[in-house]
Amino acid sequence: MFCQTCGKQVVEESDFCVHCGAGVRERTQEAPEAAIELPAPSGSDSQLSLKTLSVGTAFLLSLVIPGAGQFYCGKKRRALYTFLFWAGGLVVVFLASNSDVLVGIGFSVSCFLYIFGFLDAYFTAREVNSGLDIIIDDNPRIAAVLNVLTLGIGYFYVGDRKKGLILFLLGRVFGSLQGWALLVVFVLQLVLAWDAYRITQAEIERRIGTLLPGEELRPEPSRVPAVVPLIAAGCLVLALTALVVAGVMMGDGIVVTDALAT
Repeated sequence: MFCQTCGKQVVEESDFCVHCGAGVRERTQEAPEAAIELPAPSGSDSQLSLKTLSVGTAFLLSLVIPGAGQFYCGKKRRALYTFLFWAGGLVVVFLASNSDVLVGIGFSVSCFLYIFGFLDAYFTAREVNSGLDIIIDDNPRIAAVLNVLTLGIGYFYVGDRKKGLILFLLGRVFGSLQGWALLVVFVLQLVLAWDAYRITQAEIERRIGTLLPGEELRPEPSRVPAVVPLIAAGCLVLALTALVVAGVMMGDGIVVTDALAT
């Protein structure tokens, strides 16, 4: 039997509730609905990200220094890794000038991490502002950049280990390719990056669809439209593609493709 005042269980023969002292007038086996304590909805947890970030500031910071925008958004570990690998790529370019392959590796890593840096900073700021950051497990930008740099590791990140292992092993075979076949590998890596992004983004959309009433995402106005960082990233990818084509045509001139397939 339950007390109709506090909802707690009392002994059958009791005339008064030992928990709140109220008289037990009706003996029923059902507690009043209003007295049942429900756990707080997960949406209430998103209140910890109520601070509003400047999307433009995050974008500009990472345009200047890769990782700075993520640091501004509170993603300190991601910021550190982004900066260290970007800077490490540049160090390889300058210190290994006698090795075309190492220069290509350093150059490609730095270029793609620079693009990742400002894209991730921009969209992370938007996700924090809307509350979406709370429900995201796997970051679609991380999945994409892992695939474009390693040909398969991004699939490990999203949980598809079988596909990741197959492509990673194939990548070691592609490292011995020459000529225009390397351009095909470069395009394949871009496609795999998009696929990893698509898989992760679909999971995020699924999670958004399961939100309960009261857990809706907050409006996320931004003065900097998404087309700005996307156009910047597209221009840089096109420029890098032109370098790949030039490298293939010139033979030993530019070896960005060798680095990507190695």
